[in-house]
Amino acid sequence: MIPWWLKIKIPRADREPFSLYLPLILVWLLLIIIMLILLPFLLLLSLLFWFKWYGRLAIFFFPLLISVLWQLKGLHIDIENRNGQIYLSFI
Repeated sequence: MIPWWLKIKIPRADREPFSLYLPLILVWLLLIIIMLILLPFLLLLSLLFWFKWYGRLAIFFFPLLISVLWQLKGLHIDIENRNGQIYLSFI
């Protein structure tokens, strides 16, 4: 299932960690609109280059992108540098 929320957690040494929840539904709607706009161009280019290897590969781009986005739920990303840390979680 695709994640609906992105939790950003920034730990602070002197206080409680700062948590921010961002709704990803707006990102998914924007991504769907962009994919629908690009779909005719992708199909046209894949037909033009069908006999080359990347023409057939382009057909699998959208299903591959959707399957990667579908598996994001439960992903935790820890970003650390010398100034601090940030935790990202897809919920």
